[in-house]
Amino acid sequence: MKKDEFLKTYYFTFQIVKQDNAQLVVITGVIERKSHKVIDTITTTLDIPSEDVWIEEGDGKMLIPVWDWATYLDPIKRFQLDYFVKRISIEKYFPLNITENGDIGEMYK
Repeated sequence: MKKDEFLKTYYFTFQIVKQDNAQLVVITGVIERKSHKVIDTITTTLDIPSEDVWIEEGDGKMLIPVWDWATYLDPIKRFQLDYFVKRISIEKYFPLNITENGDIGEMYK
């Protein structure tokens, strides 16, 4: 199936389910346009230890940083799209290739 054929019948949704300093949970879904029925989903969870953990490096100590999850959202979207591209067999579309597929916004509604 080609990307335009897929987009005539389906679209993707992207939802941030949880976002705090210790965890990010996002879900991408495939939705049928006509019925608005959820066809399939994939969930990605990133867990960071939340306790006050110190890392020793040389003579100094460093605190685990506060995460800026926004920097990770585009790579996660691309990973999830790549999963569906392989699962659905969308021809000649490579969402992980940012050079050829800089804008992935057309895949989402």
